[in-house]
Amino acid sequence: NFGDLNKYADAGTQSIFSDSPGIAMGLDFVIPSKVEVQAKLNAVDIEFETADEQCIITQTKEITNAPLSLDKECQDTALNQFVKDINNNFTILNDSIKVISQENIVYETQLLENNYQINMLQDSINMQYLKHRISESELNIAMKHLSKSLQYFYLEDYFLALNEVEEVIVRFPTLAIAYARKGTIYYQMGDFQNATLNWNLALKHDPEYTEVQNMLLNIKTEIENNN
Repeated sequence: NFGDLNKYADAGTQSIFSDSPGIAMGLDFVIPSKVEVQAKLNAVDIEFETADEQCIITQTKEITNAPLSLDKECQDTALNQFVKDINNNFTILNDSIKVISQENIVYETQLLENNYQINMLQDSINMQYLKHRISESELNIAMKHLSKSLQYFYLEDYFLALNEVEEVIVRFPTLAIAYARKGTIYYQMGDFQNATLNWNLALKHDPEYTEVQNMLLNIKTEIENNN
């Protein structure tokens, strides 16, 4: 049917013949196995025979700058120059690799520094974002709880006073006045250990809290006098 090549069975619909001719082509590749390739790579000595003598090129993998060497008995000038040129190319290649490696180290160091700066900026942005999330309504609620805790404190209902302070600390875990109030409540309850603990937390968040400093001095003096 080769005579029907490039023809239609129906030119109107451009439908082809059911048994249209065709041409098939194929290619075969002979690929060496991994074992054969490895055997060639592991070859150490290569022998060359010139018109007058036999020369042996030796490959030394440990010497990266000049891996090839020619036996001293070989007087073939062209072969000696061939080995010399190859070794020179290896030297240039290794020098280039060293330069690139040093550049990569510099780039990696710069990348680490840049990532550190980015992380620092991100942390700063996160802190600012968290600060802005504290709305006035939350602050008003915290102040109401502090006010209630003071009312319960004067009524000597210390457990309710502590509950109100805890509500404040949940919303503002770094609010020094809340820890100061909590320490005072424990002090009135006779729990000097928790009182001291909370006063120290208040100083941690506000080192200039003079009233708390005085309370710690007083409780220290009181404990020493009792002992």
